[in-house]
Amino acid sequence: RIGTAPAPSGGATTSLQQPSIGLARDRARTALGGDATPAVGDGEIDTKAIANPVASAFGRVSVINGSSSLSAVDEGFSSMQGDVDARKREFLNSSEQEDAIIYSRYLRKSQTENFADIDALKVVYKCGPDIANRPTVALVGSRVPSETSWPRLLLYFIKIMEPIADKDYTLVYFHTNLTHKPDFSWMRKTYKVLPEKYKKNLKALYVIHPTWWLNVCVAFVRPFVNDRFWVKLHQINDLRQLY
Repeated sequence: RIGTAPAPSGGATTSLQQPSIGLARDRARTALGGDATPAVGDGEIDTKAIANPVASAFGRVSVINGSSSLSAVDEGFSSMQGDVDARKREFLNSSEQEDAIIYSRYLRKSQTENFADIDALKVVYKCGPDIANRPTVALVGSRVPSETSWPRLLLYFIKIMEPIADKDYTLVYFHTNLTHKPDFSWMRKTYKVLPEKYKKNLKALYVIHPTWWLNVCVAFVRPFVNDRFWVKLHQINDLRQLY
């Protein structure tokens, strides 16, 4: 019965019956830790249990005819724990610190490595100031001796660029007749490890004789590279465009 009130005549009472829910009242109340003795009659709804749900380890429980239903999920489960933005910043800071450690290791190795063979090849070299009087460094792809040479070339590049990258500078990359191509993942890792000064102080990157392979590389790394970088990239099909 949902309440019991005197009939208008003051005699009999009326009740609203609820269909049987199917779970035995005594078993349900025992499972919830209550008294197995019925508190209400068969088929009745205990309005007190609905108004005052029972607390549980899983949330708040309403008791209906001795059965239970979760009225709300556990607050600790339903809410995110901690500041998501703070965790993201913490992750980015730890990633930047890891990149700085790797670069420091590369820098130390570049200062002790013997690069006589690469010096002779003239793969990377300073070639004078540009029209804005900025130092310019040339990279000649066709002079890369083998595909396994790229890690050592990176060290050699760091050795040359470390003092130059402190100020504005220009890069000219000759892609002409490149035979030994670097790996996509290696290029992405290299860009990520190089310090911010390399990217910030680079004012122009001229790519001479780009190919479809290079354009594929550009498309591949674009999502991982700051948008400001692409403004500095200039593809040159004719050397006369440099003058």
